[in-house]
Amino acid sequence: MQLPFCSAHASCFKVLHEFFSSAAAGLHYSLRSVEGYCELSVQQIPPPVPRQYYLRAHSEEHFFCFQSHELTLSFSLLRAEKISGAAISGLTAELIAGNSSLNLSCQASAGSISNRLWLKDGQLLSPSNRVTFTADNSSMDIKKVEKDDAGQYKCSLSNPISTATAERNVVVNYGPESVTVQGEKTVKINTKVVLECSASSVPPAGFMWTFNETLTNVKTNTFIIEKANYNDSGDYTCVASNAVTGLKSTSVHTLVSNGGLSGGAVAAIVIVLLLVFAGVGAGIFTMKKKK
Repeated sequence: MQLPFCSAHASCFKVLHEFFSSAAAGLHYSLRSVEGYCELSVQQIPPPVPRQYYLRAHSEEHFFCFQSHELTLSFSLLRAEKISGAAISGLTAELIAGNSSLNLSCQASAGSISNRLWLKDGQLLSPSNRVTFTADNSSMDIKKVEKDDAGQYKCSLSNPISTATAERNVVVNYGPESVTVQGEKTVKINTKVVLECSASSVPPAGFMWTFNETLTNVKTNTFIIEKANYNDSGDYTCVASNAVTGLKSTSVHTLVSNGGLSGGAVAAIVIVLLLVFAGVGAGIFTMKKKK
């Protein structure tokens, strides 16, 4: 039976009385002060073997408990030491959303621990289909972490006389995702064109650009054309990448000329016209030859 802390003063009797007033039927108890100690005596009635239980406390950290009956006499000492040196361990590798599992353990370098609690961003953590705890709450595990699992984790250790806490910031790497390009959609001759690419990613994404499927030398999230001309119309593709997750994601932005045609479309028309002219020329040449 786990008993509450009892100091060697008058409140001892109040604490013990409140605890044992709700004890199971069949227990008779008495309280008294013996040689400066606070002593509780509990007798089991009816006794299969006449048995008496005692609790003595003489300081905030020392408890004497013993049990006696007609055949044997045994003693044990319970100590409630102040908890110190609380620490969270277990985060040894980078976490990747959808792939990694998180395992954290909470221990103290000194003191007896009677209760452990886990919190994330100030909210109490509870078991779920992904979150599990060991029987004594000393460790917790999250299977296949998600980006929302990132945050400040805290464990709280306590016993009847002290409380200690430890915190650990957890980073979950993910992305890139939600890649978008913002900017002008129409080429205006001799004007500045700015295309800006954004992506949700931890760590921040790296960027590169292609123009009409040809790699450019732009390695930032912003593509700038200082003085645009019709040849600058076409498809601009932003490629966002994450060095930790190894993932890439793209977004295509089409820039057209004032006439509504991209550079690629203009080039295609020119090629078609050249073919037409070549065909017409070949036909005329053939007709003249026959004559």
